[in-house]
Amino acid sequence: MWVCDNISYDAKSYYSGTDVDCTPEGVFKTGLSVCSGYARLYKDIALYLNLEVECVSCYAKGAGYKVGENMKKSNHEYNVIKLDNKWYPMDSTWGAGSVDGEKFNKCFNEIYFLPNPELLITSHFPVDDKWELTKEKYSLEEFLKWPIIKLRFYDYGFKSLEDMGY
Repeated sequence: MWVCDNISYDAKSYYSGTDVDCTPEGVFKTGLSVCSGYARLYKDIALYLNLEVECVSCYAKGAGYKVGENMKKSNHEYNVIKLDNKWYPMDSTWGAGSVDGEKFNKCFNEIYFLPNPELLITSHFPVDDKWELTKEKYSLEEFLKWPIIKLRFYDYGFKSLEDMGY
């Protein structure tokens, strides 16, 4: 929660293509970053607390993504954290708020902290399949065919892709 509350997404730099300092020190100093900075700062804080955390590169259906777009490279980074010998995803960037045009709207969203991997996979497809954390492994081609689904959608009772016929 501290990262979400104290770091703002640097939408201006992201959309202008300006380099952003994504080191934990740089993010802490400026209070601004893009997803890599959020993930790396979170990892540094968690490691300091003796938690096992990794940064995960993924293909994400987030800001700027258009349905049917063919992603050629990863475009997002989030974390996985090991609790009780089991890995769970966490996305402090998306949990901090959302981007509307080139404006960041800070709005804490707890749904991105320890979400069901079977649900998160619909918007976050890890480059390394070991971080899918799902019962079934999927391909990038399958991921690109799925509709854009925000995790709040699952508040209506869907539990997995299977529930929606995928």
